Amino acid sequence: MKLYPKTVTAVFLKRPNRFLVVAKLQGQEVEAYLANPGRLLELLIPGCTLYLIPSPNPKAKQPWQAVAIEVEGEPVLLNTHQANHMAQWLINEGQVRELEGWRVLKREHKVGHSRFDLLLEKAGVQRLAEVKCVTLFSEKTAQFPDAPSKRAVKHLKELAQWAQQNPDAPKPLIIFLIQKKGLKQFLPDYHTDLEFAQTLLAVRPFLEILPLAVSLNIRMELSAKTELLPIPWEIIESEAKDKGSYLYLIKIDQPIEIPIGGLGVRGFPAGYYVYVGSAMNGVAKRLARHRLVRKKAHWHIDYLRRHAHHHHGLPILSTDQIECQLAQALDKLADLRFPSFGSSDCTCSSHLFGFFKDPLDLTAFWRLLFYFRTDRLF
Repeated sequence: MKLYPKTVTAVFLKRPNRFLVVAKLQGQEVEAYLANPGRLLELLIPGCTLYLIPSPNPKAKQPWQAVAIEVEGEPVLLNTHQANHMAQWLINEGQVRELEGWRVLKREHKVGHSRFDLLLEKAGVQRLAEVKCVTLFSEKTAQFPDAPSKRAVKHLKELAQWAQQNPDAPKPLIIFLIQKKGLKQFLPDYHTDLEFAQTLLAVRPFLEILPLAVSLNIRMELSAKTELLPIPWEIIESEAKDKGSYLYLIKIDQPIEIPIGGLGVRGFPAGYYVYVGSAMNGVAKRLARHRLVRKKAHWHIDYLRRHAHHHHGLPILSTDQIECQLAQALDKLADLRFPSFGSSDCTCSSHLFGFFKDPLDLTAFWRLLFYFRTDRLF
């Protein structure tokens, strides 16, 4: 199945807003529409390869549309609207072994006040299905979503409610289309959206959940082969709790010298900073506190936060205490270290690390994050 007749490749430069990217095409900067509101931070690294098509709308503000991004030599779709189209083709062609004999009868099927992606049929029996496009993956693990999604949580609850109201009907389906082969398992990304993970766990008895790995080639052709990935439910049951460690990122525009509690006056050059912390009684609340500028200083980071811009907060939910392991791993990536900062209660040299470049633009930083979030568990 060919998704797009012809694409051109360009170099990604920046993303001014959720629906706009700027890329270099044949030596010139061009703007392209991005039909994906997800964060995509781990994919849209400056310098990566984008696949563009001319805008299908001649009146569009942007002359191009970004439809895919290259990851390890293969394209990954950015246009999530294609997910239903892909799922329909795979099901109708009999390429999903778990759905053998089923056919897509209708798309965007309305039931009451709800609308579901697909309505399937087999021998006169009908079945509801929702399709989710998965673009978040580490070395071993596919994950969804890449940003908090109230809409996805709503879909899970609605499907489960319908199943309970229709106990004699086939279980509704939730299909996760994973755009990468060779992965070992699928997990809801509880670090990013704890509510979604906990909801998926709760509705598990009422739904059939199919994480299907698929792949595209550079000609935008969808392979007919699919692979069903396992879901390690015991990991979700154990780890999907609001506790663990985190990375808190800030940015300093100008060099400063300020007092840091008992550490005395310290100097901090302009750049990006990553603070490693833990909160075994609530990561979300701790990160929310770090965002506040006006507060009573308690930790070393509170003094520095008064002079810095909030940049990002990255939870790493875990029942294990891995704060020091995180700090030791970051120490190998960072450009700067600040002795004794945030580490007065452990043997680490520091829990604050400086970067001259935005760490969110570093592939090595994302690999480290994904390792501690998921891959270390397998």
